[in-house]
Amino acid sequence: MNLEPIFEQVLAGDPVGAAYRLEQTLGPHAPGRDFYEAGSQALARRDELGEEALRFARLVFASAVERDPAMGEAQHDLATTMRELGMAQDAIPHYVKALELMPGDLDSIVGLGAAQCDAGLMEEGIATLRKACEMHPDSGHAFANLGVALEKGHRDEEACAAYAKAIVRFDAVMMDASDEDAAADAGARRRWSRIQLAQILERLERWPQAVVEFRRLYEEERALAEVDSEEELDPNAEPDEPDEDDEEDDEDEGADDHADPEADAHPDADADAFAKRYFEDEADAHADADEEEGDEYDDDEDAGRLGLERLFTQLVKHARYDLAYLVLDDLGGELADSRTRATYAIYDAGDGFPQILMETWDDGVRQRFDPARG
Repeated sequence: MNLEPIFEQVLAGDPVGAAYRLEQTLGPHAPGRDFYEAGSQALARRDELGEEALRFARLVFASAVERDPAMGEAQHDLATTMRELGMAQDAIPHYVKALELMPGDLDSIVGLGAAQCDAGLMEEGIATLRKACEMHPDSGHAFANLGVALEKGHRDEEACAAYAKAIVRFDAVMMDASDEDAAADAGARRRWSRIQLAQILERLERWPQAVVEFRRLYEEERALAEVDSEEELDPNAEPDEPDEDDEEDDEDEGADDHADPEADAHPDADADAFAKRYFEDEADAHADADEEEGDEYDDDEDAGRLGLERLFTQLVKHARYDLAYLVLDDLGGELADSRTRATYAIYDAGDGFPQILMETWDDGVRQRFDPARG
């Protein structure tokens, strides 16, 4: 059957009319499988058809289970579309029916637990998701959803354990995956679980563990950035020949170059002179960028970097200068922070005892923090 005219109607914003048209076209004696396939195709083209594809799919999945109540996958997909449309309470009976038809089905039991939580039945939902983890102990998907439910129920310590178990299981899937798509999917799920874990650890003020998780996220981001950079390079391009004038300019600028604070440090360096050079030039340059960027703590692509920046602020606030030093070093030894309106840099006068040097933007007050403290 040609579904294009029906999908064009969905795209035009009329999912109800499209579902009615499908029913008229297929006729009253059409099997439920025909409706199920139409709904599945609509969801497969959701990016193209927009959110109306979800509403169309719900209507035709309902027609599918009406004609064939014993079709377990249709019961599951109807429940899932309902839950996505905010109809969690209505989705629960269809998940239950799907489990009757497909006992132990992972997606159905996880969906049931999530729907129960969405409907406000938190304890029932958590119990269902715990059962999913018991029935499918190797499923990162089950443990990740349990973590979401526990976090929603304000049980952060238990949520930490669930997310940690999810990460381990997604790691195992990545190692054993037979194709790139499966590995990529597991990697994305692992990263999401790690972001959730890191954020809870920070909220619980479990600083060392939070540093570890945010650092791992940041390492992933840098590795991906390096791969992207290498792919953009033309392997056949000849390296640029340095221009003599450019070399002279570089030599002149080299004496004042202070992009890396530690590169400037030497036994005879004067801390105040260093601070004046570094902070006056760098603070203003970073301030506007930080304020424009805002708090994008949940930005998946930069979650590690932004998390470390935010964590650094918290560590300084709580006088955990030992961990703050490690985080600042991870961030390249410098940070202009709009939250505290201060610029921080690692300074080493050459005596082997580096410190964190801070200068506030408002009054220019400078302060040094000893990493040995904390």
